[in-house]
Amino acid sequence: KVNLQLIEYLEGTDPSDAYAFAFLHSIGISWDQIRILVSALPLWITNNLEPGWDLLQRGPVRTMLKRPSLDYLRQRLQVGPSQIYHLLKTHTRLSGYDSCSKIRPVLDALQSRLELSCVELRKIILRMPSLLGMKESSFEARIDFFQREAGMSVLNIKKSVLKQPSLLQYSVDSSLRPKLQFFVDELKIPPEFVGKIIESAPALMGLSLSKNLRPKAKSIIMMCSMTSREVGSIVATSPQVFLLSQKNIESTLEFIYSELALTY
Repeated sequence: KVNLQLIEYLEGTDPSDAYAFAFLHSIGISWDQIRILVSALPLWITNNLEPGWDLLQRGPVRTMLKRPSLDYLRQRLQVGPSQIYHLLKTHTRLSGYDSCSKIRPVLDALQSRLELSCVELRKIILRMPSLLGMKESSFEARIDFFQREAGMSVLNIKKSVLKQPSLLQYSVDSSLRPKLQFFVDELKIPPEFVGKIIESAPALMGLSLSKNLRPKAKSIIMMCSMTSREVGSIVATSPQVFLLSQKNIESTLEFIYSELALTY
């Protein structure tokens, strides 16, 4: 009965917590009151240190989870066992990270460098737990790129990362810089606009240059008889255009030509 009533709170918890909830209910505390209690005090329940079959099948994971690391994450992020369990399911290597030598330094560096609030830090880590596996120097390299080469402020970078945490994991040399050069050199977008494009549509930086961005630009150039600079002007004004699939872009243009009886 406890599992049926509190299933969303019990995932990843120690079995003893279910017995504690059953006892509270037996002495007159309602299930709704228990839900309020657990929601208000997520640290009141404990993590199950045995990873279980589901975690073991997802990747490298310790046979016994580290309580200090899990407790530190819960306290720092103010989350419950179910959220920690989902972090582990997404990034199983987290089970081997030490709270003092790995988790805390990374969280400190990330929060300090991007001037994140505790709520913002939690949002980013819950969406991209693999960030906990990165080195501090890796954060610095990417943030330095956005500041120096894309002309972005810390606030602009923070807004972009909150939308797309994976920005901090893309390779500078093989992913970020080539796309910046594509915008500036091929689409003739003024450098000062590139940072605004990234902030407005950070997901663009995760798209393939050869299989996605260039083909889309080529389709628009050919179907609309535009120059690269004119396409760049569109992207600078509305970068979300490049988030559409190529098929969507081409079918839309074909529909417009058909309805207006145009040729291309």
